[in-house]
Formats: sequence, structure tokens, C-alpha cells
Amino acid sequence: MYKVYWNRQEVCVMSIMDLDSLLDKLHEQFQNGEPTLVTVERVGSGDTLTIGLGAKVSVLSFVRADKMPPYYTSGGGSDVEEYIVFRLDGQWSEFPRRAAVPINDARSAMRFFCEVGELSSSIVWEQV
Repeated sequence: MYKVYWNRQEVCVMSIMDLDSLLDKLHEQFQNGEPTLVTVERVGSGDTLTIGLGAKVSVLSFVRADKMPPYYTSGGGSDVEEYIVFRLDGQWSEFPRRAAVPINDARSAMRFFCEVGELSSSIVWEQV
């Protein structure tokens, strides 16, 4: 089971297929509004992976269940003085442009996290 959080809303889904369907719906919804961060918690471990939805690119952010460092974000992109923004509980949250990854890669990394419980090696992860 997975808990999914966004904009002070919470939904529980039982399968990866249900999660994919919900993330598809939210991505489409946020494309017509404001790009938003959505957090997925693996109920068994309590670890979370947050994904940016509603934009042409995404960001990922990992936090362990105990909320203690290290924390990780997606990385490896261009190191330019630009930022991308997503809404998080009504506030804008900025990420350096180097954190941006293609949305399809982010979604694949989310599936891997949910299935395996680890961070996908297909993403460059930066400790923050």
C-alpha cells in the first residue's frame, strides 16, 4: 500500500497500477493549473519519494522514514543559474535547474522506488 500526499490531500492506493493511474490524473490536472509536488510513501517502510507533476520536466526528492539525513534530490542536469518551481502545500518550492529530469524518467524512478524500495540507478542522485 502507498500513501499519496499533495496540496493537503491524502489518498491510499493498493497497487502500482492504481498509483500510476492516480499520478497520470494528477499530472494532467496540474498541467492545466500549477505544477505540484506529490509525495508517495511506502507504507511498510515509511520512506517517501516526492515527484514534481504538471510540467515538461520533473524533480525527485527522497526522505527516509526517520526524517534524518541524508536526503537526496534528482540531479545531473545543467548547472545554470535557473530554477524550476512546483507548488507544495500552497507554497512555491524552488529547485535548481540541474535537478530537472524528463517526466518519463521520473515516473520510471517512482515505479522502481515503489516496487523495490530503493532509489533507481537510472537517476543521478545528489545528497542535500
